[in-house]
Amino acid sequence: MRDSTGRVAIARTGFHILALLALSQVANAAPATYVAVRPDANATRLPPIELPAGEGAVATGWRTPDAIGLGPSEPACGKKNAVHYLNDAIRRMTGKELPVVSRADLSHGIVLTTLAEATPDIRRDAGVQEALRNSGADEDNANEAFFIRTEANRTLVVANTDSGLCDAVVELVDSVGYEVLGMGPDWIHVPDFHGRSLAFSMERAGRPGIYIRRLKPTTGQQKGVGTLVGALPDPEDEPVNASFERWSVGARIAGTSTPLYPGHAMQAYHRAVLERMIATRSTAGFLLPTRLGPDAARPPASGSRLT
Repeated sequence: MRDSTGRVAIARTGFHILALLALSQVANAAPATYVAVRPDANATRLPPIELPAGEGAVATGWRTPDAIGLGPSEPACGKKNAVHYLNDAIRRMTGKELPVVSRADLSHGIVLTTLAEATPDIRRDAGVQEALRNSGADEDNANEAFFIRTEANRTLVVANTDSGLCDAVVELVDSVGYEVLGMGPDWIHVPDFHGRSLAFSMERAGRPGIYIRRLKPTTGQQKGVGTLVGALPDPEDEPVNASFERWSVGARIAGTSTPLYPGHAMQAYHRAVLERMIATRSTAGFLLPTRLGPDAARPPASGSRLT
């Protein structure tokens, strides 16, 4: 078959097909492999965990992560928790601990950054933008969205919030088989990379489907009420607050996509609400009939009030 110029059209068509196949193979190529720790690497050859500029306090203080809050006024999972979980996992798997740095150049190492703190090349990245966009379902769906991609010189971990970074580092180490199954050092599945390279190879976007995820200890047990805290006689054991921090991050219940509410989680606001009601003489917003007044003026109970 010839075209209007007399050339063989089928040859050109075949070239187009081959070109399309080549483009398809490039688009579907496996992500690069990033080697985080080699078995023969000494401390001077280990790649860093890179944080954006301005996170020096996290870079120097990550070994003492903030307590994960359970109430509406307490903090959710932060960068210290994310770095601590990641480096603790790497140490357990390889016996080596990565240095943690804070700097403007986010081109090497394992990069942990929120989108707002990221360098321009990361913010402009099409894969990052697609992974972290709001889907339009509601105002909260992208709050913990994250994106992970391994490259030759770095593993990029970027999220909209610190809570999203906590979710992302769990996803990263889970890709090589590391998993926190419960509280305590005996409840961690730790693959052995002491004699082989620890490498990551993935490109993944994720976000929680459940915006508030909480499984709470009662009466302050995560802080040592009725449980073990401080220095323990057995070096193989650990205080409950350390176990709880690791487990809650690993179980993905340390972060939140929307503020905690309502019911028991509102108990911290009870006094403020009552004071507001008294000051305004208003009970607007309550679902049940509510009267304001001294206890002595409370009406007697009746059958209608008992049902």
